[in-house]
Amino acid sequence: MPQLGYITDPDGNEVLRTPRLDAATHAQVGMTVAHNQIHDGKSYMARVWLTSIGLGNYLALGFTTPEVAVGNVVVDWTAETEAQIDVLEAPVNTPGANPVIVGYNRNRNSPNLSGFTNLRLYNNVGVVGGTSIDFDYSWAPRNAGGGESRGTMEIQLRSSTVYAIRFTAIAIGGGLLKLSWYEHEAIN
Repeated sequence: MPQLGYITDPDGNEVLRTPRLDAATHAQVGMTVAHNQIHDGKSYMARVWLTSIGLGNYLALGFTTPEVAVGNVVVDWTAETEAQIDVLEAPVNTPGANPVIVGYNRNRNSPNLSGFTNLRLYNNVGVVGGTSIDFDYSWAPRNAGGGESRGTMEIQLRSSTVYAIRFTAIAIGGGLLKLSWYEHEAIN
């Protein structure tokens, strides 16, 4: 019987080794780290949106990653306008009057709280500078018939670092940012 523990599959993905075998193929069944973290109560989500963002203005979700954990994030976005979506590392996020956002545990039975801090919605004020470590682009211009574009980015973030996911409107319209993440210590 296999032992419990993390292994690396042939594609380089970390999977949890389990003693369960598939009934049809008799192959060992494993779970990805992300899937295990949801079951373990260490996977979270938060979202922000604005129904109207002015030309050149932005919607952003700012936060700070925990000190000891590795944060793996997936950024989902929806746009009804042309927009650029940037993942900014080390911007200056000045809270001001920007509202606090609650990060929810995706395992609703878990009492675990996220190590991400300073989660806030930024409405065109408070996010300055930073290095864009990934970006995406929406080609969905708003028109009378409606239009929408969606995308997803996945990134592993540095510990103890300030980040912002910024949605900059290239035309007037609305947008939504959804951040899903899990936190774990590095497995060597």
